This record gives sequence, structure tokens and C-alpha cells, in this order.
Amino acid sequence: MLPGPDQIIACPQCGHLARRPTLSSGNTFHSVQWSDGRLEAPMLPEYPDLTRCRGCRALYWIRDARQVGEVDCWHEDIEDAPQEWQVAERVDEPGLDEYADALEAQMATDRDDELFLRIRYWWLFNDPQREEQSLAERGSGRRKRRNKKVLAISEKHASRMEANLERLAKLLDARKPPERIMKAEIARQTGRLDQAIALLEKCPAGLREYSDQILVFARDGDRVVRPLSD
Repeated sequence: MLPGPDQIIACPQCGHLARRPTLSSGNTFHSVQWSDGRLEAPMLPEYPDLTRCRGCRALYWIRDARQVGEVDCWHEDIEDAPQEWQVAERVDEPGLDEYADALEAQMATDRDDELFLRIRYWWLFNDPQREEQSLAERGSGRRKRRNKKVLAISEKHASRMEANLERLAKLLDARKPPERIMKAEIARQTGRLDQAIALLEKCPAGLREYSDQILVFARDGDRVVRPLSD
């Protein structure tokens, strides 16, 4: 992984400056593909496309922010940059609250935006299950005690997530193989196992390595997000 320069951006609402990291190159070594479509790749990080301004607290798309400059920490001393660039903090990663608020504020301007927000809201909601499984696999045989704060946040969003997944399932196009698998995964996690099985049994050959694994989970009545093997 090779980091790129930090972009200095201005909030579209108040002009407050922030730094957004970029990536020059990366790879998928040691990555984990999950059944809900999330790829955890330590050497290929995703940087925020949505953030909350630390100045005015408004949510905004990074694409709508004006880029005022960039700081390349690998090739130039940051002390040569303007003072306001030096003190600019990195953009915050959006959490469950941010994605829920963005959906409520109808910040999606098209289908792709709505898919982006709803899928990432779902992924974050599933993260406590991912963490529990990852820690259990690493070692000790000791069950992870879930973080109470994380659990409280998840419970707060449970009813919203039900509506989110209902809408997301309608948005996804079963004629597109990746979306078909995601649609089936939503059905599996929400207990509609017969629907999940029907979708997965007719999945095109190109993605069967993943769909067949999820099909096994569905036939076993397993409703938890799971890591997939290559």
C-alpha cells in the first residue's frame, strides 16, 4: 500500500477545512470477503465519500467539497504548507448515525447514491458480528465480550435497519449477478430463507464460488453475516 497526498477540502456549507487521505496504490493481500458484499482489505483502505463537518456539523458528500490544495507528506515538509492546511483535521469516517441521517435527509441524488448509503449502513450494522467472529478465529477459544456501546448503537438502529433492508432489496436488480447475491443475502439475514435459496440456486456460474457458500448458510438456517473462502 502506498498512500497518496492528503487533499485539503472545504465544507460546502461553512468552508471549514479538512484533510482527506488518498491512495496511490494498494492490493488485496490478506483480505476477507464477507457474505454481505463487504471486502475487508488492510492494504486497500476506503476513504470517506461522506463526512460530517467538524465546524458546522453538517453532513456533506466529499465530491461536493471544494479542493483548495493538497499536502504530500512523502515529498514535501508539511511545514511549508499554509498554516490553515497544517491544522486541518482528517475527515471523520461516517458511522451508523451519519448514514441514517443522510438517508433521512434524502442526500442520495440517484440510484447509485442510494445504494451506496444503504449498503454501507447495512455493513456497519453487521460489523459487531464481524468483530466477534474475527476475534474468536484468532485464537484463544475465548468468546469476545461485545462492546456495550457498539451493541447499544446497533439496537438503536435495529428498526431503521429493517426499513433500510426492505428498501435496499427493492433497489437491487436480480438480473445483475452481484446484486442478485446481495439481494439473496438480505433475504437470508432477515429470515426469508426460501427466497434466498431460490435466488442463489439460479445464480450465474461466474459467481458460484461465493453464491454456493451463502446457499449452504441459507439451507442450514444460518442468518449471520459470514466470511467467504476463496
